[in-house]
Amino acid sequence: MASNSRAKIIIDTDPGVDDVLALLLALSAKAEEIEVLLVSLVYGNTNVHGCLRNLLSMFESIERERNWRIEAGLPKGFETLERHPPVVAIGAEKPLEYEFVQMDRHPNYQRMKKSSMFFPAMIPDTVSIVCLGPMTNIALAATKEPDVFLRAKEIICMGGTFGVKGKVSPYADFNTYMDPHATAEVLRLTAPSFVAALDNSDKRTRPLNFKLFPLDLTIQHKLYEDSWLTCLESRPDSPLARWVNGFLTSAFDKSAATRQKEQGAVVRHAGESGGSPEKGRSISLNDPVCLWYFLASSQSPQSSSSSGSSWTYDHLHDVTIETDDAETRGRWTCTTSQTPDPLSYSRHDIQNVITRMIQSPPPGPDMFGHALLDRIFSCHYKF
Repeated sequence: MASNSRAKIIIDTDPGVDDVLALLLALSAKAEEIEVLLVSLVYGNTNVHGCLRNLLSMFESIERERNWRIEAGLPKGFETLERHPPVVAIGAEKPLEYEFVQMDRHPNYQRMKKSSMFFPAMIPDTVSIVCLGPMTNIALAATKEPDVFLRAKEIICMGGTFGVKGKVSPYADFNTYMDPHATAEVLRLTAPSFVAALDNSDKRTRPLNFKLFPLDLTIQHKLYEDSWLTCLESRPDSPLARWVNGFLTSAFDKSAATRQKEQGAVVRHAGESGGSPEKGRSISLNDPVCLWYFLASSQSPQSSSSSGSSWTYDHLHDVTIETDDAETRGRWTCTTSQTPDPLSYSRHDIQNVITRMIQSPPPGPDMFGHALLDRIFSCHYKF
């Protein structure tokens, strides 16, 4: 990938198990592949203070890992973190403003400063915003200054469920369930009529380019415990591998316990499936799939009628989020179509249009865990 095609991204996250794996996947990329401009924290898997502790622990583990690799004569990796150290934004439990931290290798608390804007210096159509948690931070930014927010190239959202059972209810994924009003607010900017009515200083009339990575897609992408243990055995002295093993062990246990409760019932569980007797215990890599979008060999999505080495997608229009009913809170409803392209769609009788990702390119869902481990730990799996 040429350096001028380097993806510039903002990652909004509530660091839990697969969020951390997604961050490691992004930060271990080659410098010419990805530039992580900002990591913003939002409550979700834990409160923002817990998120910050998890993030600091991750950065410290990466630093120890790089020092160990140098001493062991191994490539130190994590090029994009070294070349493009990101800013860290800490969102409050009910975000009203952000505190920005400019990092060298670790956040430096002495450099904190207040800011009310998500990313005010964003050049139009150059920055992708990757949302891995509840969309509260994103919605506040979009509501406060929609003309600035619309400079984003695209929103990459991990959320939604259509053909599988939700993780926290039969109808909803965790992220949407936690703040359905925020998701609904962001989706307003995918409506041509709403965007056209804005007092937009950039004179930008196209709706927000919103790409949804639903549970239907992401839960297929697995990390199998056997694969992880093989990687761990190949890196027994790795500080990062030991740190990751600390939370992956409990994640595999939790996943297996969840599956055991469901044995004997005809249930399609939309969270961590626990694996199958044939393939062993596993967890779903929901959040890392969103970062794989920027790293996969083919980054140009194709329509759902095509096949091969590219991402496939369809379009959803008239998308709504249930915000009021307690039972169906966070449910996505929509109409599906193959056309038109959201970037050129101008019919005002259609409420909104988003892109739903359907299938990822090779190595495919079952081998995605190997690809992730190879990227982060250089385990050198063959696909």
